[in-house]
Amino acid sequence: MRALGLLLICAAVSVLSLPALATTVFSIDSGTANDTAMTNWQTSQMMWLNAFDTGSQTVDINQMSVAFPNNLPAYQGQTKDPHLTAGTTVYMDLYSDGPSQLGNPSDPGVTLLYETSFTYPASNFPDSSTFLPVSVPGVSVTGKFFVGVTALAREDLGLSEYDEDAPSLTYGGDSSKSWVIYENQGDTSAINRDSLSGNANVLPYTFFGSPGVNMIRAAGDPIPEPMTMASVFMALGSLGCWVRRRAKLGA
Repeated sequence: MRALGLLLICAAVSVLSLPALATTVFSIDSGTANDTAMTNWQTSQMMWLNAFDTGSQTVDINQMSVAFPNNLPAYQGQTKDPHLTAGTTVYMDLYSDGPSQLGNPSDPGVTLLYETSFTYPASNFPDSSTFLPVSVPGVSVTGKFFVGVTALAREDLGLSEYDEDAPSLTYGGDSSKSWVIYENQGDTSAINRDSLSGNANVLPYTFFGSPGVNMIRAAGDPIPEPMTMASVFMALGSLGCWVRRRAKLGA
């Protein structure tokens, strides 16, 4: 019985002593915004989003974040304030990619996992590279996933900051890292956030020749691989066999 008690203690210590995996930050920008994506004629909602990839690792996403243009009185010669109005509702959504893992939000298999909203703050952002974080209650993703930001657009509005110095713009082929979703001119319909493929225009930034990516990020905690736990319990099983054998020899 004493040996069994020691075995249980060893099991508890082994599980509790598994190394904690560091929080993963998913970012495709270089850390500094150097341009603003402006709208020309929109008077309806627009969504801008990034595609990320966890590889084969499963990650519990616990945060999404976005950088907005800082509140300068005008931008690039514009005569009116191009920034979101304080109190504007902003939606942030987390999606899993479809089974094809194409990294294309127009894929019908893309699934909405979590949505939250907040009001655009009245206080100025110190600069255009300051990220506004939003908490997520640990939603699991594996492989490619998307984080989208939606707000009401209007003419000459600077919705999103983007980075023209990003290391790369695609995951290979047509799998772009940054996208924009909008309706046709004159259509005031809201973005279909439940089914992205149901929107009129789901386009990569590369379609417009834009050499940049959205300033949107995500963060989460990797879930230990099953083999890690299996290795622990295999070691404990071997220890158990050794204890039983010792007990028989001593009988």
